[in-house]
Amino acid sequence: MELLGWENCQLICQKSVKNQEFNKLKSLSKEEKPEQMGFWEDHGYGYFFRKGKVNSSQEELSPETLQIIEEKAMPIYKKATSFEPIFPFEFSGEIFEKQLQKQIEKRRENLDKFPKHFVAARHYYRLGKLEKAITSYHQAIKLNPNSAWSYHNLGETLSRLQKWDEAITAYQQAIKLNSNSGSFYYNLAEAFMQQGNLDEAIANYSKAVEIKPSFFIGHNSLGEALAKQGKLVEAIGCFRKAVELNYNYFRAYGNLAELLADKGQLEEAVGFYQKAIKINPSYQITNPKLREAVK
Repeated sequence: MELLGWENCQLICQKSVKNQEFNKLKSLSKEEKPEQMGFWEDHGYGYFFRKGKVNSSQEELSPETLQIIEEKAMPIYKKATSFEPIFPFEFSGEIFEKQLQKQIEKRRENLDKFPKHFVAARHYYRLGKLEKAITSYHQAIKLNPNSAWSYHNLGETLSRLQKWDEAITAYQQAIKLNSNSGSFYYNLAEAFMQQGNLDEAIANYSKAVEIKPSFFIGHNSLGEALAKQGKLVEAIGCFRKAVELNYNYFRAYGNLAELLADKGQLEEAVGFYQKAIKINPSYQITNPKLREAVK
């Protein structure tokens, strides 16, 4: 897939499906075994699709098979085509082979050029030349649109410029390409927080810590978002989890102290405050109840 590219793999699959003759189904039909129609060879014909329809002889398929195609295959097809359009392609003999080889060579050429732009983008980012970094990331993505890290780092750069809508779009594309990165979901949540979209922020912080349960910063950030929604019990649980994972994380101790003070649990709040200032003596109290209690 990486070498051929999505479009070639998709088109080759289309060719394979188009050439199906349903010989075994025809045989079953002649033998008057309709209960087996579409269910031979481990549901072999039950899950294929091509351009939104099965081959021209739909009457050969049982209603059960057509239902499977409609309910299971078609959603997959629609999702696939939403990522990449179907391009016309000539599949006849030598012409097909030449076109395929040309696509492979072009793909190789693009993948060879990709690292140069990706590395340049990171270099510009570190230097604070953010617009140049964005340009280089776009060039890298053009050469390799399947690079999740290119989209993620583009989102990171756009976030530095406070271009939150564009950053969110970039992070979401990164997640489409790699949905197993807690960092991707976390940074998407951070962008939503900047927009004041607490629901989306909470959803993505939650996903981040689900993927990476040991991510103490993620637990703390989730707690802060929940606290903004007034969900204090859930927030306190997140802060406790954060300090359980990292007993030197003063920010979570401070958050616990502030919320527990709001709930009237001043003795425990003072204890967490003392832990916070022991780790970071410059920690500032914002809760007036807590400030009064530690005088």
